[in-house]
Amino acid sequence: MSLSQMGNEPELVRQYEGPLNRKSRNRENGDDDYGGVLYDDEIWKPCLKGIHLAWLMIYRIFAFFVLLILITLNAIVDGGGIFYYYTQ
Repeated sequence: MSLSQMGNEPELVRQYEGPLNRKSRNRENGDDDYGGVLYDDEIWKPCLKGIHLAWLMIYRIFAFFVLLILITLNAIVDGGGIFYYYTQ
């Protein structure tokens, strides 16, 4: 069952999210700009222009280490078996 769904997935993505379908959908609505373009310099920029990239990176690093410490303490207190449930 799972393998057949994986086999059908590329066709569904091509059918509903492919660039040709997007253009044809927008032509029906009379819209030529399909808005799905993401340029290389926009990937790491925040949506809010007021946030400096350095502060955003500091926040991400801080959040990563806080979560790393929390999961480490959780594994020490409850044992490594807490990860067994999620890997079954």
